[in-house]
Amino acid sequence: MLAKRLPPAPASLDAVDRAREAVGRVPDPEDDCCARVGDALGVDRRTARDWLTLLRALGLVERTPGGYRQTGESGDLFGRFRDGVYGAREALAALDGAPRAAAAVGERVRQPAWERRRSVDPARAWRERTERLLAWLTLLGAAERADGGWRAPEDG
Repeated sequence: MLAKRLPPAPASLDAVDRAREAVGRVPDPEDDCCARVGDALGVDRRTARDWLTLLRALGLVERTPGGYRQTGESGDLFGRFRDGVYGAREALAALDGAPRAAAAVGERVRQPAWERRRSVDPARAWRERTERLLAWLTLLGAAERADGGWRAPEDG
């Protein structure tokens, strides 16, 4: 599963652990999980739903017939993000040289039809999603801000 919805990047990766812990180990309906994730992170219901989608893409929670529950998976969060989030690989490839603006990175990641149909301003929505994607990559250490744009880390 590739996550198409992406919550705003948190201030630290501790938020991923808090969101995962809020889901619990025993299956629970989505409504309850959204409420608990929202409470744990101080976000609204829609953003909590985006968090659940991301946690599923990272393999940290799973959806069962009884609801959502934590998995026993852990480890390489960057690799899971790269492989589980729509456009992450393409965004990383776009950061191959001089710093690039979010718009330039967004052009390298093909905007899918689902994104164009779900917004009254698809260009703005895609730009915001690309900025979120870059913020997550920065948080994960795979990108850095430089000269008004993003690039691959100099030490990576």
